[in-house]
Amino acid sequence: MTNRTSGTTNVRPAYLELAESSKYGGAPLPRYDEDLWFDEAVNEDVRGLRDRSDVALLRFDPLTDKYTWKDPRAYQQANWYLFQEAVKTHQNETWEILASSNLKGLDLEEL
Repeated sequence: MTNRTSGTTNVRPAYLELAESSKYGGAPLPRYDEDLWFDEAVNEDVRGLRDRSDVALLRFDPLTDKYTWKDPRAYQQANWYLFQEAVKTHQNETWEILASSNLKGLDLEEL
C-alpha cells in the first residue's frame, strides 16, 4: 500500500491507528474489507468472468453471475442488506431536502 502524502509503502492506515487511541475506543479495528458484508450475505455463482471484478473485459462477458441469499429467511438482517437500505433512505431524504430548498423554483425534468 502506498501512502499518498509521503509516497512510502506499507504504511498502516490512519483509521487503524486512531481506533486504538482512547479518544476512539482504544480497541483494535479490523482492516477494512469492501467485500466482507456482501460475501457474508450472498452466494456468488461465477459463470464466465467474475462480474464484480475490475476487469474491463466484463463488458464482453455474455454470462452473468448468479447471486442468491445465503439465508433467504434472514437476509433482511444481513449487514450488507441493511447498509444498502440505509443508502437508499439517505438518498431519498437528500432529494427531499434539495427539492424543498436548493432546487425549489427550478424547472427540472423528473429525476
